[in-house]
Amino acid sequence: MKKLLYILSTLAISILSTTTLIACSKKNLNQPKQLSKLEQLQSEISNLETNVNKYSEQINKTELEKQQLLKEINKIQKEINSLKEQETSKIEELNLLTNKKNAINKQIENLNSQINSIDQISKKDQEKISSLTKQIKEVKQNLTDATTQKNINIKQIKNLELQVKELKEKTNRVEKEILENKSKKEELIKLKETSKLEAKKTKDILDKLKNDKIDLNNQKTKLEEQIQKEIFKESKND
Repeated sequence: MKKLLYILSTLAISILSTTTLIACSKKNLNQPKQLSKLEQLQSEISNLETNVNKYSEQINKTELEKQQLLKEINKIQKEINSLKEQETSKIEELNLLTNKKNAINKQIENLNSQINSIDQISKKDQEKISSLTKQIKEVKQNLTDATTQKNINIKQIKNLELQVKELKEKTNRVEKEILENKSKKEELIKLKETSKLEAKKTKDILDKLKNDKIDLNNQKTKLEEQIQKEIFKESKND
């Protein structure tokens, strides 16, 4: 475009000089040959003027194209800025969800630990049941032996009654503990499953956000490349 402006300036000076020459020649020369020459020069000047006007129109057209390109570049730049803002927002969401996922995983670990503790208690409960079973057999044998005795006294009966009563109380106590532990374990397993589902949902959202972030980054790169192409195109026109 700068070269074109230089050519136009040179042409304008040439036109002005030639016009001045023609005006001066008309005052001093009347010969047909010279008049013919002047007419030829006038024709050339008219052609030059036509070309200059054409170049001027081309410059105006190029300037208009440049303005349109700049407008398009500004539009693309706004889209890039918008994508950058979205990307920043996605990164913040990713961080929040990552923290949430880590917290859920920690919760699952704690629940597993509690379940393991209850399993250990259950083993102890099993030992208590084995002990109770053994005691029940002993008391049962004592009762059998007592029924075969002919001269069983009240003290022996009272002692057997006490053994049965203690076994009942101990059995009820162990049964209550077992039921409580079972209930706790079931509740913990439910919480664990809920946490697993929540962790899966969070992971799915995280994966989607990561893909969204990649898509946004690709869009931004394409727009930046488009701007570079537009700038290169404009520089070639200049």
